[in-house]
Amino acid sequence: MTEQSVWSWLTTASSWQGEDGILHRLWEHVWLSGVSVLVACLIALPSITAGVRIATVNTVALVTIGFAVGHGGLGEIITTGFTNNLYRQQVLTGVVLVVLLAVVFDLLLLLVQRLLTPWVRAEAAR
Repeated sequence: MTEQSVWSWLTTASSWQGEDGILHRLWEHVWLSGVSVLVACLIALPSITAGVRIATVNTVALVTIGFAVGHGGLGEIITTGFTNNLYRQQVLTGVVLVVLLAVVFDLLLLLVQRLLTPWVRAEAAR
């Protein structure tokens, strides 16, 4: 549509009146947009929760590296194990705790994802 045809459509009386008027179309568009946004969010929910799970596991891994900048944490156990003549039990304990923490967070978020999206499992079972 050209600018002139849009302007002529807006300025005619019939476009502002009745069932085919612009206000009716605008309200219909706003209502349908709200519904379509809700549907889009529901469709995207499995991907969103998967992204949150990935971000959480990455955060646990990065917090472990936080010791390098002086913030302590599980990285301290691993680093002091390396500096004390490669004290393997201490290093292994730190690594196991980091992995365990990441797996626990991931499983908790997986449970939340499954509770929020029951239709995904029902669709996969078909």
